[in-house]
Amino acid sequence: MNMRWDLSALYESFDSDAFQSDLQKADQLIANALDDAKVLPTKAGSDADKLTELLKMQADLTEIMTKLYGYTHLVMATDAKDNVAMKYYGILGQKMVSIEMLEASSVQWIGSINDLDGVIASSDYLKEHSFIIKEAAKKASHLLSPDVEEAVARLQVDGSRAWSQLRSQIEATLMVEIEVDGASKAYPLPMARNFAYEADPKLRKAAFEGELKAYKKVELPVASCMNAIKGEIITISKLRGYASPLDMVLEESRADRETLDAMLEAIREYLPTFRKYLRAKGKLLGHENGLPFYDLFAPIGESDITFTYEEAHAYLVENFKSFSDELSQFVDHAFTANWIDAEVREGKRGGAFCMNLHPIKQSRVMSNFNGSFSQTDTLAHELGHAFHGYCLKDVSPLNASYPMPLAETASIFNETLIFNAALSQANDEDRFALMESELMNNTQVIVDIYSRFLFESEVIKNRESHGMTVDQLKEAMEAAQKEAYGDGLDENTLHPYMWVCKPHYYMPSQHFYNWPYAFGLLFALGVYARYQEVGESFVSEYSELLRATGCNSIVDVAKQANIDVHDVNFWRKSLATVTRNVDDFCELVEKRLSK
Repeated sequence: MNMRWDLSALYESFDSDAFQSDLQKADQLIANALDDAKVLPTKAGSDADKLTELLKMQADLTEIMTKLYGYTHLVMATDAKDNVAMKYYGILGQKMVSIEMLEASSVQWIGSINDLDGVIASSDYLKEHSFIIKEAAKKASHLLSPDVEEAVARLQVDGSRAWSQLRSQIEATLMVEIEVDGASKAYPLPMARNFAYEADPKLRKAAFEGELKAYKKVELPVASCMNAIKGEIITISKLRGYASPLDMVLEESRADRETLDAMLEAIREYLPTFRKYLRAKGKLLGHENGLPFYDLFAPIGESDITFTYEEAHAYLVENFKSFSDELSQFVDHAFTANWIDAEVREGKRGGAFCMNLHPIKQSRVMSNFNGSFSQTDTLAHELGHAFHGYCLKDVSPLNASYPMPLAETASIFNETLIFNAALSQANDEDRFALMESELMNNTQVIVDIYSRFLFESEVIKNRESHGMTVDQLKEAMEAAQKEAYGDGLDENTLHPYMWVCKPHYYMPSQHFYNWPYAFGLLFALGVYARYQEVGESFVSEYSELLRATGCNSIVDVAKQANIDVHDVNFWRKSLATVTRNVDDFCELVEKRLSK
């Protein structure tokens, strides 16, 4: 089975007539929109007519730029050395400056409309877009003057976006020397990091040590990327009148402090439970002082659950039937239509992601598949994102964009389905391995994500007054890991360079992209509990919930599943379901050690 994606539904190549034609069409749409924006406030016609025209123009631009940028990003993700893709990435970045200027002027005008509710009520089309219109009116209070907005947008092209691109290229081209039994070999970084899941303890440790040595070669330029990107967002958030970058992110995420604080309070309460699991795993692996970082992902137990890519395909398709035929058939189509790029190769970026492509009603999923259950679970996760996009395929392009915290709902829901299916089919040894794998993953999403939140908060705090040196970044990362993991990790073998390999810190428009993962896990578990309570009738309710994510606040989306995200008890209950296996796991560990 082909393990590389097919992008021809977007374009055959950058030189194709379709790509070049859309590039020219985008220029014309932008030019027309810029001309229209100049006269919009005084243009003849009712506010309802002008607002309708404006939204339709934005929808057209959104669709064509999604295709152009999507294709360029996908090509670059699998070949960091593609110079043509890099050229068009820069060209599209310049176009985005004009689009951001248009968005700013549009928001300003919408914010000035009198009786906005009455205008919206006068048109079915405007009613359909009521949420985003009112959201735009709210954003108007944070806009700068048109000249400053333009300057900010243009500076970001050669600022945060350029720094982010540099870090991606550094990661994609970094080779790691790994020495085992006297033999040394160089591996691409994603492959080297995947060795953390290998059964051989020597290989895990050697890969970890090689990884840290490799980061030493790139620590200075990546630290520069971090300082530049975080410095920029601090300046921008202040200019826009936000108390902090986090406050800006929360508003843009359609969330609020009350929700975040309730979740973090519950997480802090449950950290000792996760540490108990980590110490038990460490003890089983022969570590008395907590788990070394290089053994966080070590497989334990005698089970050897592995998959070929074809087997992973069949496994996911079969087990998603437990929820719905629609989800199962969708996943099957994603595999057979070559929507997935799963092959590990040099020049390809690490990790995994899904890009939903609303204009063609498709998605593309990238992973670095190594045959482990964890990587199969990662495919399930990313295909959850793709299913989320599928549920939104028929809505307006302007109602298809959902906030970061809700972005993890379908992906974690998919993971929960696969885990429960796997557990029900497993023998005793496999159950032990699966239970440990689930706890391992949940620990990453709760504890490690909390450490990343602490780290980014510390970077933002320090960056207010000065750039952080490499040593300061390493110290901040270790301090965050100690606070989150506590005695669950061996403090002598932490990962001081975790800030280098996580792309989330370097996304120009997605700062604090850490807590949404924890939110997604715990919220999805609450949604899954709703499914267990309601049964088969929840299937259609679930699709509607995902469909609502593009045009509602997080609080209101949660209400559709009878969830109050302001209530710390909701988060406690979700965490209780995550940690319920810890006592059983620890008991099984003690039995194994006593044999």
